[in-house]
Amino acid sequence: MQLNQLARRFNKRLAFFCLFFSATTFANAEALAFISNQLAHNVSVIDLAQDKVIKSISVGKNPAGVAICNQGQQVIVTSPEEKRLFIIDVASLQVETSIEVGQGPLGVACTVSGTLAYVADWYNQNVSIIDIKQKRILNTIKVGESPAGLVIDEHQQRLYVANRDSDSVSVVDLKKQRVIAEISVGDAPFGLSLSPNGKRLFAVNVRSASVSVINTETLKRINDLSVGEWPYCAVVNPAGTKLYVTNQEEDSVSVIDMKENKLIAVIDVGETPEGIDITADGTKLIVANWGEGSISIINSETLKTEKVISTGKGSRAFGRFITP
Repeated sequence: MQLNQLARRFNKRLAFFCLFFSATTFANAEALAFISNQLAHNVSVIDLAQDKVIKSISVGKNPAGVAICNQGQQVIVTSPEEKRLFIIDVASLQVETSIEVGQGPLGVACTVSGTLAYVADWYNQNVSIIDIKQKRILNTIKVGESPAGLVIDEHQQRLYVANRDSDSVSVVDLKKQRVIAEISVGDAPFGLSLSPNGKRLFAVNVRSASVSVINTETLKRINDLSVGEWPYCAVVNPAGTKLYVTNQEEDSVSVIDMKENKLIAVIDVGETPEGIDITADGTKLIVANWGEGSISIINSETLKTEKVISTGKGSRAFGRFITP
């Protein structure tokens, strides 16, 4: 009897220890940021717990677009120069393979499951649908001129595509694999961002220094928000209350209150900021500064740049580049 009681107590303690260890390990797991350095021909991997570069990965010539795929297990990087995608395994921080695609792959986005990737071809005016596991192109969809930024709404099974030289956003039905709408926006849309509830889409218009706000239920442009000169990319915080936009010519980030639809702050960052992303908890904004080869780490509460970390020449990070 005493032996059985001791065994039960031991098993309870062991179970508690395993549960505690697993919970602690999960809680302490920190995100990684993958920054494509266009002029250095590599990707910098930043540990956001330590705020430092832990590795540089060679990925061919002039990498540009970045997407986190397969629930954070893989990263896809586009190389317009080599006309290829490079797939990085997050666990090993090594390039698994590369896939030849189109004439100028630029923007890239993945489904949450990681089965499919969508790649905008700057020169062919289309989007390629790629099966990551099979490493092959399944289909191509014709869109507008010079497609760049992509964003997926898995709930509505849609893909949104910014067409820079058509001044429009294409809306693609992912089930039917065809364009169902073309929405006029500002001058030269490049980056896109979607609100967490999927009801608002934001198109960053480079030449008109604005962000077009689109109602995704009606697929109508409802407003234009003024930002800084030569805006490039945007991201919405997880709470859906703020929109952050990089301004290349002003070396800054515009902060927009989404309830009031107005500018509430401007944050100084590095030279020629391009890509921008935010951590899953919404506490850190990461901005890639192309002109000085660095990232700026911004505290989302204070709206101040806390750190600047050197990465590589031409840091671009066009897309969502932080692991969940």
